[in-house]
Amino acid sequence: MKPPKIQASATVKILCERYKLTPRDLENLNIKIYQAKPVRKAWKLYTSLGVLSLKKTSIHPDRLTFITEGAAYIHQNNFHKMIEYHPFNNGKFFLPKENSNLILTKWVNGKESDMTEPRQEYQAAVSMAQFHQASRGFNLAEDFKRFSRLGCMEDDFARYQKEISAVQTLLSNRSFPEKLTKLLLEHNNYFLQKAEKAQELLKEFNYPRYIQHAQNASALLHNDFIYHNLIWQHGEIHLIDLDYMTFDLRCIDIAKFLRRNLRQSNWKLRVAENIIKGYTSITPLEQEEYNLIYILLYFPYKYWQTLHFYHTSRRKEYHRRTYNTIKQLVSQKDKKSGFLKRFKEKYL
Repeated sequence: MKPPKIQASATVKILCERYKLTPRDLENLNIKIYQAKPVRKAWKLYTSLGVLSLKKTSIHPDRLTFITEGAAYIHQNNFHKMIEYHPFNNGKFFLPKENSNLILTKWVNGKESDMTEPRQEYQAAVSMAQFHQASRGFNLAEDFKRFSRLGCMEDDFARYQKEISAVQTLLSNRSFPEKLTKLLLEHNNYFLQKAEKAQELLKEFNYPRYIQHAQNASALLHNDFIYHNLIWQHGEIHLIDLDYMTFDLRCIDIAKFLRRNLRQSNWKLRVAENIIKGYTSITPLEQEEYNLIYILLYFPYKYWQTLHFYHTSRRKEYHRRTYNTIKQLVSQKDKKSGFLKRFKEKYL
C-alpha cells in the first residue's frame, strides 16, 4: 500500500509518546510507520506492510499465547473473516511493554455492524458458525486448560443465583438510591425464582453427563459477539477483538448472541429464527444444544450481570444506568415469557 500523500510524522510521535515506544520498540515492530491514527482503544497504522492495528493490552502473556495460537489455528483451517495477528521480531505475537503487552493485527476494513438489520444479523451467525467449525480439533494443551470454561455452567448458575438472593441483605447494608431500592424490592424475587427454575432445568438436563460426550459441540468461542466487534464488509461479517476467547460449548456463544439481540428487539421470535437459520446453514445443531440454549435464555443473566457490575463498581454514575437497565428488564418480563414459550414449541 502506498503511504498517504500527507506525511503525518507528528501523529507517529504522539503514538510513541502515548505508548512510550523506544527506537528499539519500533525496530521490534518490524515495520515502517508512515502515519498513525487513534481509533477506539487502538491505533490505525499506515505502514510498509499495509494498514495495521496496534493495541496495548493488560492481558497476561499466557492468555495472549492461547488467543493468538487459537486464532492461527482457525486461519489455518481457512476461516479468514477475522483479524490476523502480525508477529514481532521476537517471534511472538505480542511485545512486552512495561506492565502491558502490545499486539499488532491486520486492520479489518468496513463499518461496525447493525444488528437491527436482518441480513447483517444472519451473516453474523454464519461467521460465528464458520469460526466454531474452523476451531474444531484445536489442541487444548495442558497450559491452555485453565482458559477453558467447559463444565462450569452449573457452578456459574449457582454463583449468580447466590448473588441475586443476597440483594435483600445488600439493600439493608448499603445505601442505594431510593428509586433503585424500590425497584429491586418489588421485582428481585421474580428474577430469583427464574434463576432457581433455570438451575432445576439444568439439573434435569444432566449437564455433567452431556459434557462427557460433547466433543462435537465444543469449540473456541469468540465470547464477545457484539456489534462493534462485528465488521460489515462486502456483504459479510468479519470478526475482531478476540480478547475474551475461551473454550466451551458452542451454544454458549450462540445463546449470548441471541440474548443480546432478543433483548434489543423486545424478544421477537423472528430474531432467534434468523440467527439460528444463519448458524445452521453452515452446521446443524444437536437437540441437546437447543435445550441448553433454552436454559441459558431462561436464566436472568442480564439482571444478575447488572447487579454484579453495580455492586462491584461502586461508582455513582452507575446508579441511573442500573436503574434504567433493570426497569427495561422488568418491562420485558411478559414479552420474554411469551418468547420462551414459542421458542420451546418450535425447537424443543
